[in-house]
Amino acid sequence: MENDQAEQLRNKAGNHTVLQTGSLPSRRELHQRKKGRKKEELEEQKNKKKKSFKPSFLLTKVLLVAFIALVGLMVTYQYWSDKIISPVHSNIKKGTEQVRIEQ
Repeated sequence: MENDQAEQLRNKAGNHTVLQTGSLPSRRELHQRKKGRKKEELEEQKNKKKKSFKPSFLLTKVLLVAFIALVGLMVTYQYWSDKIISPVHSNIKKGTEQVRIEQ
């Protein structure tokens, strides 16, 4: 056991150079840069979202107006249906005249 594993590891660890901490930015500067980048990214995303919502929603508006009109017609049906539709074989004789034909 001339060359044990620990000796090899000591040699590898000794060969690595230690990073100089003076060249690294402080934590404060690092986090401020990150925050600045995140703000820029959020602004870019907001601008993209604003541009993507530019198309008008014409179909949605038309369907909304049609739905509101349909609800309005259903609510007021009792008031205007007698004036437009008068069934011939109903008991309501309003606006009709009975005629007898003699032979």
